[in-house]
Amino acid sequence: MSRTKSKNRKNINKRVKRTKSKKTIRRQRGGVRRKSNLSILKRKRCISRKKRRRKHRVKKINRVQVGGNVFSVTYLNSNITFSQEQKYDDPYSESTKFQNEPQIELPNEALNGNWVLVMYDPDTLYGMEDSDRRVYVHWVRKYSNNIGNNSIKYTGPSPPGGIHRYIFVLVSQSEQIETILKPINENTRRITIEKDSQSFEQNMKSGYKIMFKVESQKTN
Repeated sequence: MSRTKSKNRKNINKRVKRTKSKKTIRRQRGGVRRKSNLSILKRKRCISRKKRRRKHRVKKINRVQVGGNVFSVTYLNSNITFSQEQKYDDPYSESTKFQNEPQIELPNEALNGNWVLVMYDPDTLYGMEDSDRRVYVHWVRKYSNNIGNNSIKYTGPSPPGGIHRYIFVLVSQSEQIETILKPINENTRRITIEKDSQSFEQNMKSGYKIMFKVESQKTN
């Protein structure tokens, strides 16, 4: 009898151990599963947030490119584009690339209302000294609700000597600008009086601006 009792006790203990071990394994597995589920959810949330951020970034970039929010000048024959967001410090050696009238892309602000586009050279020498620099106007184009008309025809850069800056300025039309542009026409493109050239450049500072440089290749 004692032997049978001891065997029964051993079997019962083994069953208890087995059940305990199964329960502990299940708990452990359940705990691991819960943790993994939480980690998967966190990863999904992080991925969804990153995707949203990327979508917002892409939308912002597309608005700038498609919407034409940047003022730019493109010379189609030479495949050269100047934009307001970039600086062009290196001078170009060939002025022949800029002899044809360029294509203008207006910013969103200038699509409505009256605007004036002016291209000028501030490095023209009126006298023999560098202090006698004056403004030479190469182009004046007026826009009314995104429709442009030339008031002074385009003439390309042809610097007589040294490096000259050529500046495109897009300004909102006003009485001051009209009074400054009145004495300028296709025959008299040069502003010879120093005060007039200074006031001209001061009024042109308020608008959208693009500048590039051309170096003269003429030899004496």
